[in-house]
This record gives sequence, structure tokens and C-alpha cells, in this order.
Amino acid sequence: MALVNSLSLTQYIIKPSDEDINRAMESYRNAAGKHESREASDEESLLKGEVYQVKEDGSRNDEGLSNKTSMLVSRIENADQKAKFVGKKAGDEIQFDLKEVFKEAEAKAMLGNKMLDFNTVNPNFAFKIDEISNFVKGELTQEVYDKFFGEDKVHNEDELRAEIYRQFEESYAHESDYKVFIDAKDALTKAANFDVPLEFMKRWMLNLEQYKDWDEAKLNENFPNLEGDIKWNLIENKLVKDNNIEVSADEELDQAKKLVMAEFARYGVPASQIPADALDNIAKERLAKNQDRSMIRNQVTSEKLTALIKEKATLTQQEISYEDFGKLFE
Repeated sequence: MALVNSLSLTQYIIKPSDEDINRAMESYRNAAGKHESREASDEESLLKGEVYQVKEDGSRNDEGLSNKTSMLVSRIENADQKAKFVGKKAGDEIQFDLKEVFKEAEAKAMLGNKMLDFNTVNPNFAFKIDEISNFVKGELTQEVYDKFFGEDKVHNEDELRAEIYRQFEESYAHESDYKVFIDAKDALTKAANFDVPLEFMKRWMLNLEQYKDWDEAKLNENFPNLEGDIKWNLIENKLVKDNNIEVSADEELDQAKKLVMAEFARYGVPASQIPADALDNIAKERLAKNQDRSMIRNQVTSEKLTALIKEKATLTQQEISYEDFGKLFE
């Protein structure tokens, strides 16, 4: 079996760009922003009101489709139709062609009607405005800093830029480490000087939970694509055993917490806003599910194997942009 210390790998160093930092700065300003009422609409306005079908003479069709809804003027691509929604006030009615203003999915959402037949629907509609507002970005105040980073961690825009840079570096370092791991995995699998005992492995796989619905024909059809994974599984198990790699209960819990925090972050909830006891309980609930716990243990094991690879292999550092780094996975 090929040894890890015989590997020569590239460790990509990804530096955050000014564009990355500026974009993140804007995201915090947006998060602190709010909609403010306006007297008249412009191309950036949010309009709330009622949309309804009209007759050929422009009067409301009481038997037609209608819905209380909201719409962004900026989403209208047709310039002539967009102009109809600009410079309007609350109480104004705007008549328009549904098919020229909205795409099919947008029309269905606007009308609250998933079953709408977009191709055959009468496109004569009107929108009566109830409210007009525009989104205004917020100021970067101490309240904003404390909300997203914890109390007294960030105090001004310079410190915010530094914290954003640190977060990008941390995130990019994880992605770079993942590339090291998969490159090592590919190299070790290709260099493995043993043959998988095919018939034995096929019988063994048919008894595994993930292949319980497969028959022998399906397994034979897909086996060429699985053989590399089987080899890696054997190599990985040997690396874990030979290097005494273990995953403790505390490490499982820490990893589970990281996953929970990442999930909250996707919904705009920073880690500083998650109570410690709630985070702990949610993480433990994840670990109580066998499938989740197995996934979490595998993640920690992979991280430890990555650390082993980085320690033993010969690494050549290479700076790269995030855009070019992404192309390595194409």
C-alpha cells in the first residue's frame, strides 16, 4: 500500500479579494437595512396591493383571478411595462399584460395559484397599489457589530474588514484542505497495489444498508464506478488503525455544533445569537440520530486524516484566486 509520506501534493493558498470583502461589507449593510415608505414609486420600489383580472373595457372582472400580493418593480424586464409602474402613488391602478410583465413562475407566485395555466390565461390584469416602500441600507453601528459578532468584538469598519478577511481565510483554508484530501485520496487509490476481491466484495455490499434495495444485476452494472470507493475505504481504515485515529464524544459534539451554526447562518442567524444551551441541545438531538452521528464521525475522521496527510506528505504551496480554485473541480 502506498505510503502517505510518499505523496507530493499542492496546498492552494486562497487570498480573499477586495471584491470579496466589499461584497461582504454590503451584505451587513443590507442586513441592517429596512423598507421605508415612499410617496411615489420608482424602479427600486416594493409595491403592495391587489392584482386582479380586468375585462376588455378595463373594468374589474369580479369572476376573474385576484390576489393580495407584493411585487418589486426592478424585477420587470420589459422596459415599456416597467415604466407603467414608475411614478405611481397609493390608490393608483396600473393595467398591464401579465405575460409581458411576469415569467410563468412569477405569475403563479403573484396570483398565489400554482395550477395557473400560463399559456391560456387571459393576460389582461391590473394592480391596485396599497403601499409603496423602498429598501434603504442600514448604517454600520455598534448595535449591528454586536448583533453579528458578539458584544464588543468589532467596533468600527476597519475592524469589520479585518474580521471579514479572517472569516474568508478560515473558510478558504477549509476548502483548500478538502482539495488536499481528495487529491491524496485519488493518488493513494490509484497507487494501491492490491486487487479488490470482487465476488467477496459484491456479496458484502449487498448486505450493507445503502445497497439493500439493489439486486445483483444492478450491483454488477455499477460496480466499476464503486471499485475506487471500496479501495479507498480499505486504505482509509488502515490509515485510521495504523495512526490510532479515534473520535471522542466531545469531538462529535463540537462538530455537530459547527453544523448547527452553519445551518443557522444560512438563514441569517449569526452564531452570537444562538443561546449556548439551545445550541448544545440541538447538536445532541442530531447525534441521537444514528445516520447523522455516523456522518459527523466520518467528517471528524476525514479532518484528522487531512491533518495526517498535511503532516506526512510533501506539500508545495501555491497562491490562487478563488475563481481559479473553483475551476480545479470542473
